[in-house]
Amino acid sequence: MTQVLGYSNLLLIGAVSGTAFFASIVGQRLQDRLKHAWRLPIGCVLVLVGAILIGTGIGLVSLGVFILGAFVVGLGQGIAMRAGLGDITAYSPANQRSAVTSTFFVVTYVALSVPVLGIGLTARYIGLPATGMGFAGFVALLALVALILLLKRQAQTSSASSNPSSSES
Repeated sequence: MTQVLGYSNLLLIGAVSGTAFFASIVGQRLQDRLKHAWRLPIGCVLVLVGAILIGTGIGLVSLGVFILGAFVVGLGQGIAMRAGLGDITAYSPANQRSAVTSTFFVVTYVALSVPVLGIGLTARYIGLPATGMGFAGFVALLALVALILLLKRQAQTSSASSNPSSSES
């Protein structure tokens, strides 16, 4: 935060870092209140908006926009993570749920670790602000693609269930 937003207070840095984690907990708790079919899409929309806000906060050197982005992205991540894990375990054979759940967490942790290494290497060459904005843009793009695929799948599923004769042809 010192290099990007100009703040070096360790308490503030910790609070900002914790914002996304706190929001993730809130998102995980809230996802039960959402209609099942909309949990993952809502999570994607929030990650998309949050990533845009984070990138904008970096670009504008605005702590407020950056923190808002961290909260929104954390909220979306919490909703999507819990909904995704719930769906994976619900559709897994009972005798394989432990293995599937463990695999889900291994993939998640690798997916969290690899970008950190890439950010560190990229920042050496183009600087931390450009890397942060680029990464935020990449996350937003991934969330948009996931959202489109989810909505497409939902449309196909609802069209197939409302027109059973289409699956017989």
